[in-house]
Amino acid sequence: MIFEHSCNDTYREELNNLFSSIILLHIFFHECGHIIAGHVDKSQSLLYEYDASRKGSFAVQEHEMVADWWSTKQLFNLMFHAVNLFNEDNDEKLRILKKITILYWLSLTLEFQIFDNKHPNHPSDLSSLTHPIPTVRLYYTIEATREGISDVLLQSGLSLENADKGADIIVNAVLDTINSFLGIMNVPIDFKKFDRDVVECYMKLRDIPYEIPRDAQYLHLAPLPDGYRESIEECYRIINEQE
Repeated sequence: MIFEHSCNDTYREELNNLFSSIILLHIFFHECGHIIAGHVDKSQSLLYEYDASRKGSFAVQEHEMVADWWSTKQLFNLMFHAVNLFNEDNDEKLRILKKITILYWLSLTLEFQIFDNKHPNHPSDLSSLTHPIPTVRLYYTIEATREGISDVLLQSGLSLENADKGADIIVNAVLDTINSFLGIMNVPIDFKKFDRDVVECYMKLRDIPYEIPRDAQYLHLAPLPDGYRESIEECYRIINEQE
């Protein structure tokens, strides 16, 4: 196994610690996201997240998506600037950004694979859940990662249009490395993240209007453009024809 301990290979332990630290930080920032977004009522118990009587719905799951989204944007930015520090060389910034993207993407996949292992049997009616299934969370958090990359590029002086284009270029540049690593690790959730029910659940969550608290405009998740839905349908049409 790739993560089995060996006295001669300390890098495995270091890699485990690195992944674990990022996963724990993602969970920490997720809970901060709930607070920033105004999801936590002061009258609620501190253990509200674990309340067995809590009712599920897509609206409740949308809160979890907002918290995940906020967590990713904050953590990705923190990781980049912790490594980049005062470096002004644009080529080196780009190399660092690619490495951070690979590391964060792999950490996310491992995190949600752990969640999926704990709850392997999902109900057919996803609307009854309090949290989106882990595969849905992985899908939209990867979307949030693209936005995190774009944010870093905006801070570097690019226009919004060029920052978005740059984010796509960076993601495409590191995909082979990410897929190769996940293929070696044989992470099942990675193969399921584009299943039709996963994508449709994500689109339902994005259709729910997000009430933006004052002074938290950056939390807004814009409605999905029609072009996104059309592209998804075209992808599934091609897949069905090939099958």
